[in-house]
Amino acid sequence: MAESIAAELVSFKDKVGSCISSMNTTVTTLCSKLDELSNASTSTQSSLSNVYSSENKQTVLNKFDKINNLYKRIKDSLESDMTSILNESSALLEKIKNLETIRNEIVSQEGNLYSDDKQVVDNATSILNSKRSEFNLLHSECKSLLNKLKGMDSSISFVEEFSIMDVSTLSKYLVGGSFERKYYTATNGVKVEYYIYIPEYSIEVDKIPVHMYLHGAGEDNGGVLDAALPKMLQNGYEPNGIVICPQNTYGGRSFEENEKFQDALIELTNQTIETYSGDPDRVSLSGHSAGAIGGYKLIARYPNYFSAFMPISGHANRITDGGYDDAWESLSEVNVWAFHGALDDSVKYKDAQTAIEKLRSMGSEDAELYTFEKWGHGHVQDKTFEGEYSYQGGEPVNPLDWAFNQTRNA
Repeated sequence: MAESIAAELVSFKDKVGSCISSMNTTVTTLCSKLDELSNASTSTQSSLSNVYSSENKQTVLNKFDKINNLYKRIKDSLESDMTSILNESSALLEKIKNLETIRNEIVSQEGNLYSDDKQVVDNATSILNSKRSEFNLLHSECKSLLNKLKGMDSSISFVEEFSIMDVSTLSKYLVGGSFERKYYTATNGVKVEYYIYIPEYSIEVDKIPVHMYLHGAGEDNGGVLDAALPKMLQNGYEPNGIVICPQNTYGGRSFEENEKFQDALIELTNQTIETYSGDPDRVSLSGHSAGAIGGYKLIARYPNYFSAFMPISGHANRITDGGYDDAWESLSEVNVWAFHGALDDSVKYKDAQTAIEKLRSMGSEDAELYTFEKWGHGHVQDKTFEGEYSYQGGEPVNPLDWAFNQTRNA
């Protein structure tokens, strides 16, 4: 009776045979993705080294070296250990196929044992003895190779070498920082709904820059994530500092006119600085349209608080309304980089020019206007945060990174 092939070998062939090719492709793809991650990590490290100012700067930069080392070790294991496993698996599959061929030959010869021709029976007997010996030897090799694969599967170097803490840390690196919706009730009773991005490394460093973005009127009452910086954060963008994105739930020109709401935003920022070891000397502000107009008023009401301001499609026509006669003096103490579409019909481009010219006439050397020549009011808020531009003739820089690196004037 023909020898049988061990069930675990049959199971291995059934499960692995159909996917071995795709597994090889997957390893190649993973290695390519790890290269991409490593390149992105190196790029982020380079960006941080240029724009990030903190007493713990080197600690942050060193973490990227660790990230890249982990990527390299995983890739090395994929290229060595996993490739070896797949090669051995392919070899085992070929041996199992040979076993099946030999078994079929044995089955065929066993039928000749019942022939009336003695020569046929003798010939079949000889062949069967040879084939059964060949089968048993190959079957033993297959079982040994399968056991070897089981051992290799549990000894891949990057699984064996990393402790549970290392794997947990790696997961946090891959996931990045957190972007969450939260609520804050200020001491004046105003409740603020907001989204906040906290870098993963905030638990280990101090003096992290803080930025607040005020959305436009089109995103009132639940639409804060629909455009610009909040939308990017929702989609996985990881900036080099803390970002607060409040939602205007009070309607109208609340960012500009609702002073209790403004006070609550400042209180929220102060609490964020205290909770996450933020840098009180590097608190920057940006806003689009109504948010930019409100940003001008916020600076007027809180002089010497912000280090930088990026008004996008905004104006400062009402900055002194409400008795803030020193508003322009307060604004001149802040580094201002405005962005505006030359074809804007909602908030006139000339109004943005007027604000920058006013600041320059007061002796401000840190006021700049970037013009999107072919754009109007919409989409400028997205393009601003997505691109890199030259500030006062310098090297191109992402505006948010520029804002993070500005320090409040003494």
